Amino acid sequence: MKGIIVLDEVPKSCVDCPMCYHAEDMSLGQFKYERLYRCKLEPEEVEQVYLEDILHKKPDWCPIKAIPEKLNYKGAEAINGLTINEKSIQAIDEAVKLGWNSCIDAITGKK
Repeated sequence: MKGIIVLDEVPKSCVDCPMCYHAEDMSLGQFKYERLYRCKLEPEEVEQVYLEDILHKKPDWCPIKAIPEKLNYKGAEAINGLTINEKSIQAIDEAVKLGWNSCIDAITGKK
């Protein structure tokens, strides 16, 4: 089963993300790391997240993506003045745009 998480804004770095959490404090010899951050969405193959990486950018493996833009849907006016074959192709194109835009509306809860 698949699902989505909708955020108001795509975070620019891990520490700005609601999926990032303070996992633990740790020490290595004389060095003390007061905050070790982890991600709730982090894949299993990622062993360590370095603080300098997550402070400034999202890692490549991050699944959080911006919602795509809606497509320019013209509807019936897009097929006026076209030949029968062109109308068929344009009608399919407009139907795809309508479906795409409906999916974006369902994700965002807008119309």
